[in-house]
Amino acid sequence: MTEISAEEAKWFGPAFQAIADDPSVIAYPEWIEENIGPFLGAGYSRAAYAMKDHPNLVFKVADNMVDEGRYTNGEEKKMFNKYPEFFPRVWMTSEHMDLDPHIRSDKRGKVPKPDNAYLDWIIVDRVKTFDRGEFEEFLEKNFPIFNQVIEEMPWRRSNRGPMVPGVDRTSETAQPYVPSNIRVRLFTKFLYSLEINIPTHRHGLGGIAPWLNRELSLTVVDRVVKKAWDMMIKDPKLIKISEIVTANDMRTDEIRSDNVGTDMATGTKLIFLDINKFLFKQGAMDP
Repeated sequence: MTEISAEEAKWFGPAFQAIADDPSVIAYPEWIEENIGPFLGAGYSRAAYAMKDHPNLVFKVADNMVDEGRYTNGEEKKMFNKYPEFFPRVWMTSEHMDLDPHIRSDKRGKVPKPDNAYLDWIIVDRVKTFDRGEFEEFLEKNFPIFNQVIEEMPWRRSNRGPMVPGVDRTSETAQPYVPSNIRVRLFTKFLYSLEINIPTHRHGLGGIAPWLNRELSLTVVDRVVKKAWDMMIKDPKLIKISEIVTANDMRTDEIRSDNVGTDMATGTKLIFLDINKFLFKQGAMDP
C-alpha cells in the first residue's frame, strides 16, 4: 500500500488517499478521469492525465499490463533528481515496486542496473510544448550561442530581388542566405555529432556543408564545421546537455521539437519530455 501523509492527501486531493487505500483503482481510466482529471494522451506504456485541482501538474500512470511503463516512471524520477534543470519536476510518486528486474541491464550483459526503479505512477510539472516554429524562437532567445555561430558561418549568398544581368549570385553583391530553422538544425546536428563522436560527419554538424559557400574547398568546409563545433562545445548550456547525452547514451534523433518543451513559469528552460524515447535504444531491452 502506498504511504501518503495527511498533508499530501490534503494538497493533492482525496483521490490520492483513495489510491493509498486501494492502489488497484489506477487500473481503471474512468476512475482516474472522474477523480483526478481528463485524459491527455498515451504512449506505448504510459498514459497522462491532467489534474483538475492542479492545472500545472500531470499524473502519469503505467499500463497495468506493461512493466516498461513502471520502469519509465522510475527513470523519469531518477533523471529529474540528476538533472533537475532539464527534466520535469517530480512532485510525488507511488512506492517502488519489487519486480523481476528484467527490463534493463547494464552494458556488460544481463545484470540489471542496480538503481532500476519501478513506479506505478508519478506526478510531474506540466510542460509547455512547442508549436511549429516555436522551438526555433525558443533557441534564438535562450541559446545565444547559435546566433554567434550563424554570424560566423560563410553561408551561400543569394539575390533576393530580380535577377541583375552580369551579377553572379555568389558574388559579394548578393546577401547571405541563412536556412530556415537553422538553430534547430544546428542543435540537432550538434547532438548527433555527440552521439557518433564525429563532428564533421555528414549527418552530424557536417550536415551544414550544403548551406555553406559553394566556392569553399572541402578542406575549408571541414575547418568551418570544426570552428562551429569548437564554439558550441564550449557553451555552458550545451556542455550540460552533452553531459546528459553522453552519460546516458541517449537517442539524439528523438530530441526534436515534438519531444521537448519549456517550463510553464518562465519559458526559458529546455525540458526533455518523453524519457522513454531518449534512453531506450533499439536492442537495449533484455529478452
